[in-house]
Amino acid sequence: LYTLHQESFIIYLFHLGNETKNNATKNVATTILTAPLPEREWDRMLFGIFTYDSPNEVKLRNANRETHLSYFRYYYEEEKTRPDVICSLNELLANATLARDPESCRVVYTFVMGGGASSDLNLRKKVNALPDWWRTTTNAKTRCLWEDPECGGTDINRWTLDSPACNMSKALKEELESQKRDITLLSIPENHELGKTDTWYTYAAMLTRAHPHLQIGFVGKLDSDNFVRWPIFFQYLQAHKENVKIHPYIYGGFTIHREVCSMKVYKQVCLSPRVIFEFFATGAMTYLSTPLAQHVFMDGTMLERKKEVWMVGEDMQLGNMVYSDPTLTPFIINHRFGDGGKDINTRCSNNVTMYQREYYIVYPEQLKKVEVAMTNG
Repeated sequence: LYTLHQESFIIYLFHLGNETKNNATKNVATTILTAPLPEREWDRMLFGIFTYDSPNEVKLRNANRETHLSYFRYYYEEEKTRPDVICSLNELLANATLARDPESCRVVYTFVMGGGASSDLNLRKKVNALPDWWRTTTNAKTRCLWEDPECGGTDINRWTLDSPACNMSKALKEELESQKRDITLLSIPENHELGKTDTWYTYAAMLTRAHPHLQIGFVGKLDSDNFVRWPIFFQYLQAHKENVKIHPYIYGGFTIHREVCSMKVYKQVCLSPRVIFEFFATGAMTYLSTPLAQHVFMDGTMLERKKEVWMVGEDMQLGNMVYSDPTLTPFIINHRFGDGGKDINTRCSNNVTMYQREYYIVYPEQLKKVEVAMTNG
């Protein structure tokens, strides 16, 4: 991955130096070309935290920021590390010094929501809750693919919005205007399981190629009602370090084999003829290695094949995309097995009170530190 990032970085700077008319930018590009990317012990992981515009989601986003996304700010001394282990994507993109720091921002996050124009609230529902008439009449563009001209094709600048094209709540407007700016607005309308996952992973894969100097080795997805015990996750990955080194195509999360989810206990969901995957990861926490994400969401799996493997259900659809190229077999990092795997993350059923309670049961000292910080202003 380091070699991949370094080669992409040199190509990126070469074009930057040649195309820009700004002499200062040319000089910077020329200077950086002589300085290789710093080697990191672990490549960065970029997680999109799926959310949308609602009063409860505002509370969940704030709960995320207050709890696991701030863990290392409160525990960096105990963990013998730094407070900037977790950074927002916008923060990393805006700070070249931070981006090139080999120890900063092992985890990069952004909250992800659709910002495209649509007044159809049915898009946010689970598909099995949608009325039959809607399924046959909607023409909303909810799934964007890399080469798809309707979504901007390969132009990454057309995949996101600076502000929503749809009506937004006062709370979200204030949030977007604040200094947080840790929200990514995809150009599609907000939807629950009609293509948001594929659109995010495509955009994230494009981002890794457009910004190789960020050295992002994995891209993933988290649910907003879900928190991660980062020390346990890092220990779990440490146990897989050799596998991470030798397997370029990795699919990680709490994964389930097709035979298992074909049983009655899983309502036989994997008996669908649309299923092509061997494993799929449940959506609370999933991640793909950058080479795998770039291959299946960009220029490995062809556009027509991407369309062929579409199926309803965001988690199983991601599984189909992972297995969309029959010549490629991903290596599975399965949180169902191994020390600590099942303790990596906890999902809280969209309940903010439960979320905070469960987190602070695990990390009570953080709550004390937060209360002290609030008292001190």
